[in-house]
Amino acid sequence: MDLSKLPKMSETPKPPENEAPQPLSYASPMPTSVGAEAWICIAIGLLVLLVHRQFFLFFMGKDIGILFFDEHQQPLAYTKSIFFINDLGLVAFGFALILDGIVLLIGRPAAIWIGFIATVLASVLNIFTIIRAFAAGMPLQIYPAVAFALGVYTALYQWKLLRVMRTGQGAPMT
Repeated sequence: MDLSKLPKMSETPKPPENEAPQPLSYASPMPTSVGAEAWICIAIGLLVLLVHRQFFLFFMGKDIGILFFDEHQQPLAYTKSIFFINDLGLVAFGFALILDGIVLLIGRPAAIWIGFIATVLASVLNIFTIIRAFAAGMPLQIYPAVAFALGVYTALYQWKLLRVMRTGQGAPMT
């Protein structure tokens, strides 16, 4: 069968021959809506802060209602206990999540840098908590470990967002 004798069904114009073909871009586009992620970050951050009320009671100078003892059964100040650094790391993580949610709603590179720095600092504080607990002979502190893992994920997301905003190219960890 000779295909040249069949009728043409469309009149699609051919592209000009002097134009170079455009390279395909596999970069992910800038997210158009980050509203859900922002509100979830803020909600989880508030929940983390609500769980650690003893840190805020201590910060406001009130009695936290819990007694701490050292290995010789002597009273120990809250700031000298292992729980203080644990609570400090988790409260920092809660504030970092709230800040991250606000930053995502703002969507400006300078704000994202501030959120990125806060997230990295909270993650470092939580890994310090885990290492300090291991050094004291305690088992894995699960809440700081989860805070560290989520902090690393959030920092990677913020880094990707900064790269997309700066270069228009997607990050390699997409």
